[in-house]
Amino acid sequence: MEKKLHFAIVVSSLEENCQHQMWKGIESYCNTHRIETTLFIGTVQGHLGTFECHYDVIFDLIKSSSCFDGYLIFAGSVADGESPQKAIEYCHSVTQKPVVSLSMRVPGVSSVCVENRSGIRAMIQHLYEQHGKRKFVCITGPSTHPEAMERLSAYKDTLLELGIPSQEERIIPGSFSKKSGHHAIASLLKQNISFDAVVCADDFTALGAIEELYYQGFTVPHDIAVTGFDDIALSGLVSPSISTVTQPFLEIGSLGAQQLHSEIISDAAPHNYLIPCTLTLRQSCGCIFHGTTDQTPSPPASSLNLLFAEHHLDTSTVHEWYETLRHAFHPDRHHSFIFLLSKYLIEYDQISHNYAPWYTLFRLLSQEIPSVAAEYFEQERLHTLLFDALMIVKNMELNNKQRTIEEQNTRQWEIRIATHEILTSFGTEDFYQKLGKTFDELQIPGAILGLYETPIRHGDEWRPPEYITLPWEYPHTREYSPIPAPRIAFSSFFETVQNTDVGKYVHRLTLPLFHGQEQFGILLIPYQKHHPINVYETLRISISTALQETHMIEEIHELAVKDSLTSLYNRRGFFNLVEAHLLRIQRDKSTAALLFLDMDNLKVINDTLGHEQGDAAICNLAQVLRRSIRDADILGRYGGDEFVLFLHTTKGAKEVRKRIQHELDTFSQTHDTPYTISCSIGILPITEENAHNCLADLISEADALQYAEKQAKKIRRRCEILIQQQQLRLFLYVIDTFPRRERTLSERSEAAPPLLGKIPRGGQQ
Repeated sequence: MEKKLHFAIVVSSLEENCQHQMWKGIESYCNTHRIETTLFIGTVQGHLGTFECHYDVIFDLIKSSSCFDGYLIFAGSVADGESPQKAIEYCHSVTQKPVVSLSMRVPGVSSVCVENRSGIRAMIQHLYEQHGKRKFVCITGPSTHPEAMERLSAYKDTLLELGIPSQEERIIPGSFSKKSGHHAIASLLKQNISFDAVVCADDFTALGAIEELYYQGFTVPHDIAVTGFDDIALSGLVSPSISTVTQPFLEIGSLGAQQLHSEIISDAAPHNYLIPCTLTLRQSCGCIFHGTTDQTPSPPASSLNLLFAEHHLDTSTVHEWYETLRHAFHPDRHHSFIFLLSKYLIEYDQISHNYAPWYTLFRLLSQEIPSVAAEYFEQERLHTLLFDALMIVKNMELNNKQRTIEEQNTRQWEIRIATHEILTSFGTEDFYQKLGKTFDELQIPGAILGLYETPIRHGDEWRPPEYITLPWEYPHTREYSPIPAPRIAFSSFFETVQNTDVGKYVHRLTLPLFHGQEQFGILLIPYQKHHPINVYETLRISISTALQETHMIEEIHELAVKDSLTSLYNRRGFFNLVEAHLLRIQRDKSTAALLFLDMDNLKVINDTLGHEQGDAAICNLAQVLRRSIRDADILGRYGGDEFVLFLHTTKGAKEVRKRIQHELDTFSQTHDTPYTISCSIGILPITEENAHNCLADLISEADALQYAEKQAKKIRRRCEILIQQQQLRLFLYVIDTFPRRERTLSERSEAAPPLLGKIPRGGQQ
């Protein structure tokens, strides 16, 4: 089976209109050529222009994976959030495979951009020549956005060509937002700057500018003309509708995917594409018609085939509809024409809700009226027929828009209710249960949650974590499990998920999970076209917020179950964990061991060296005990100088005792402390026979064993002391009596007659 190609696509937000339209172009091309995609979304919660280290996370994921064949990067949007230089660095960091940049030219890689300069120039010339505008002002985009700066440069150059000075006070910085449009107009009016045309770097800024002008008592376009750039959907729906420069976003995305595909399969050389824009002239500049500057009708077949093809209708169907309606377009066939039109509209409604091709069809039919009817009254009947047909399409369009609005409102309500469940979760177990319920209700078919072992806080230098855990894979995992989650290398995340249910979907979304100052991990979910695009960001925000709250709860829980001095489990924490294991022993008929450990001579240390040294000795013993046991064993401070240890099997308890003693000896040899650390240990085997006993009683039994050992140690010590004392007395007695005994012996020797003669010198007799 031939391996499918897999594109990695980096965007800042799928909710942003321009990027969403480009993604639709990419999606269409990839669907046609059976190419898989994984989208990496770098939006930061609350503000698209602040990215912190989220792109670092994304590009580290991309670079560490070997499953991608090429990269499509929305570099213009990355530059808006970071900087042009940073966007270039990101693109160059993955050039080991083909890279295509969208909306920004990057040296050394392919790019697809629009002719921003020609679009701005055409709009200013239109305002100058058709509407007599001379007093221009400009509201720019972000200074970090390459396209915004290109549009500003074109604005200045065009005014210079027209002989109009480009004064800096007439150029107001903006941020591609309605808010910046409001602020810019208010600032211009406050400075008493006179103007009759406002050229905006984007449509959202133009919307804000028109609203502010209305608040200030001006009307658009009668007093002041306003133009935008991009041609977002809202531009043609507001009043006055906005004259703008239309970017072919679908073509940009599709062409970017096509170029990347070519570079992968045929080693095509990098290429820079520059796509022309078109003017869409509406009411805000003073034009009374809606449409592009090109008003020349195309031949019926090619025009309709092209328009309907965008909505997945084949040429034969379009030709059949047109020819049938054209045949019925007769003054005496009013009923027949309307009947056929209604039939075709019902069929079309199942495919698309964009009725623009039908208005073109009616325009083409209106051009045939002179050839169909020679008499004036017959031509009037055909005009009436077209008007009736137009009203039918218009009513259907309005009904569909209203239905879409109602469906969207209902869906948004369902999304809010479902995601609110996640936000109300309390603790880890509740979080995973409600997460599964939310995905059920939203009908999201799968998801994988990857969490860093510890949250990465803002301010820390970003470094890829070594490992990532996979605690939740929907729909297989629906509830919290106390079993430790699978732990994989961060660099192998995508290779691992390729073999899961989520990995089988053609298009997938990768969402970094973060809240405020903390990075938690990654959410991977399938992209499905029928879901509202904001459902993914809503899910990301809800899950991130819940993770942050759960993490806080866990920190509070840690404080409740951990000993503040040693960071071991306190009595409550130890009981909570071990009681669950006692139930397991009863059920599985397994074994375990409970150790009670009591530190020796803590009172002596406290009395002679002070309580600070006593606390240090307790901490040192806790560290020794940690080093002597396995990660799965449960160690707690029972109170004061007493510790409890639960081993998951009886076997090896004596070995643990030996390891503890070895670590204590090692500590004494390697640490210069004014005290020696030791402890007494009681070992209680636990089987199904005593596992049903109260844990406190079991601890008391282990304590009794420990006490017996401590007493035995004391007896041995006393014996050793007594022996040492007896030996000392004997030694002192010998020392004390030796000189006296020596003198007595000497005196006796002198008084006694010699038994032997003197020995001559040299040893001779």
